Amino acid sequence: MNLTYINYIFKPWTMKNTTLIIFLLLITVPSLLFSQSRRGEKCDGDRQKIKSEKIAYLTDKLNLSVSEAQSFWPVYNEFSNKMDDLFDEERKLKKSFRNSRNSISDTELSRMMDRIIEIKMERASLEKSYHEQYKKILHADKIILLYDAEFGFRRHLLQKYKDRPCHLEE
Repeated sequence: MNLTYINYIFKPWTMKNTTLIIFLLLITVPSLLFSQSRRGEKCDGDRQKIKSEKIAYLTDKLNLSVSEAQSFWPVYNEFSNKMDDLFDEERKLKKSFRNSRNSISDTELSRMMDRIIEIKMERASLEKSYHEQYKKILHADKIILLYDAEFGFRRHLLQKYKDRPCHLEE
């Protein structure tokens, strides 16, 4: 191979071009890696956005007086946070099962299933308990409106997020 041919090929490849390529690689590779690692954070951001949207939706549907709102929202937020904790625990158990399905013992599987049933019972008990608290704050027709509005909001979310890649169950 002729040395002039090699010089001809690499001559346009100057230090300026090399620096530019290294600079582009330094910018694009970390940003791609960072965007993939932030997927969970994006979903958490979506969760906060959904919570805010839910509060606005319920506020619009319930039409609470100022005194009702002052009493209702702290109780409802407490209930919502407790329910979220239970849903998160159930989601983690189910994910753990999916990830270790082939290596999990029957005893551990039984324990996990029992805990999932306990969580469902805790959620039902929590709903009953907070329903009693709502009755002390709101008139019965507003409680019915609350339950209808929660159902309506879930339908609204299903429509809005049906084609989105971020799944909140993860």
